[in-house]
Amino acid sequence: SCTSPANPSGLCIVQVIDQDSLVGGASLFTYTSVVLPAPTLTGVLPPSGPTLGGSLMRLSGTNLVSGAQVTVGGVLATNVSVVSSVEITCTSPQLLPGVYTTSVQNVDGQVAALVSSFTAVAPPSITSVSPSSISNLGGTLITILGNNFQ
Repeated sequence: SCTSPANPSGLCIVQVIDQDSLVGGASLFTYTSVVLPAPTLTGVLPPSGPTLGGSLMRLSGTNLVSGAQVTVGGVLATNVSVVSSVEITCTSPQLLPGVYTTSVQNVDGQVAALVSSFTAVAPPSITSVSPSSISNLGGTLITILGNNFQ
């Protein structure tokens, strides 16, 4: 016995392949459409992360099912795990700086979106340090100028 993976509706071929990669008989198998309740997306934490991606995201909603895909700004998130019907965890994708919509698409194609729910923040950059040289004894006030300091 085995557990079937999520799959679009329609015919597929079932084969048995043993440990020596020998293929046994093949048989037709039909996936039938199941109408799932529409998903909702009610929260995204954290609401921001670095443009390089890699942030652990926690999405809350309802009717979230195994096999769901998550996108942020249309870019697929990775490491998607449906914790329960009300929670998904995933890793944010690499994005340009900006504010993005987060979406969840269930295996039946239904989509839930939360507009302006994630902000990709550029990493900090330094444009100048003044003074450029100080004593190794410390105690000197240093001014650092740049962008995207938080």
